[in-house]
Amino acid sequence: MTLGDSFPTDIKRSSICRQIVVGRVIKLTRRMDDGDLHEKRYIVLHVGADETRACVINSSVSHFIQSRPKLLQCQVAMSAAAHGFMDHDSYVDGSRTWIYDTESVVEELMNHTDWILGMATADLCDRLITAFRRSPNLSVADVEFLTESLRPIAS
Repeated sequence: MTLGDSFPTDIKRSSICRQIVVGRVIKLTRRMDDGDLHEKRYIVLHVGADETRACVINSSVSHFIQSRPKLLQCQVAMSAAAHGFMDHDSYVDGSRTWIYDTESVVEELMNHTDWILGMATADLCDRLITAFRRSPNLSVADVEFLTESLRPIAS
């Protein structure tokens, strides 16, 4: 439980909305490719009135990705030493992004205010932009959009 949990709903919602910004690492429970719900960490890439776009952070690189060089080159190492809110070294999957309804993200974080974690470093954001440019899954328009979104944070 955090101090924010004791605030009135409207103040808590406003605070959460201010904290969900590009570069923020958050936790969410979402259905992944295997069809199951997973509690995962994400780096926020864009927040709009309707949609929030993010990259998933994985503890390790899956065998599926390891066997696909074009996807493997899009995995960005995220060190726990540089990101004190992380439990261990991890990998950001820069081969694709996930789009979620912004209201559902806010609602989940209202119930788990401690799932609003720290900010990604400038170096990580810079390397993530490079991964987006290599991704076989992202369109040129997507890469431009994501690059512009992360550019103020990247070194």
